[in-house]
Amino acid sequence: MSTAASDPLETGEKHGHWLILDTSTPIVRAGILHDNRWVAYVSSDRPTHEALDWAVREVCATCSRPPHHMAGFVYCQGPGSILGIRLAIISIKAWRALRPAGRDAVPVYAFTSLEIAAETIANNSDNPTEPFAIVAEWKKNAWNALTVFPDSGHGRTPIEIWDPDKMASWPHRLHVIEQRKQWTPLPPDVARITPDPDCLTNPVQRARLLSPATSWPIYSPEEKQYIVWSGERHRAPDTAH
Repeated sequence: MSTAASDPLETGEKHGHWLILDTSTPIVRAGILHDNRWVAYVSSDRPTHEALDWAVREVCATCSRPPHHMAGFVYCQGPGSILGIRLAIISIKAWRALRPAGRDAVPVYAFTSLEIAAETIANNSDNPTEPFAIVAEWKKNAWNALTVFPDSGHGRTPIEIWDPDKMASWPHRLHVIEQRKQWTPLPPDVARITPDPDCLTNPVQRARLLSPATSWPIYSPEEKQYIVWSGERHRAPDTAH
């Protein structure tokens, strides 16, 4: 017999304040959740480094609680702006390091922008049974894509990579998460969407959308490949005979 997933925010201090950050899109969002409601929530379209600093100051001032006194943190791991996501991670690491001595490290969770966007669309849809897809550009002629089938047993598929042909052949509604830089033009009839983490006020949705960020994930559709540097190629040729 299956049991419902538990609310991740119950792993922190009971009834504590959680700082929620989404820096993956041009609209930076920050909010503080407490007892399943926002006690502070702001957004900004300024450059990410400016917007993040301003937003955190604003929400923390509202509840008179500095970020290093939060019960936990939640951030968006993408797909989206790698720079923006890294800024959020660096900030959270710094706030955790500033936690008063003798207190346990607070938990950190992550969510994906595509899944939050899917919740945003589903919660505001006039036709809740109609399938739809959400895409976020990865690189030129390639998009991260999440397809949602509300009226079927499997609900939504794992995130895939779509090329222009796959996108053109999709027969249902299509939404795109826009970034500051779009490499490939999209058809004009594609609906633009900004993920809204408001669904995280719902414990059931949190249990489905949040995952532990123990390895500080940043979403990437492929494993990074690194070339090992060798000093041999920079040495002068051996002319001795």
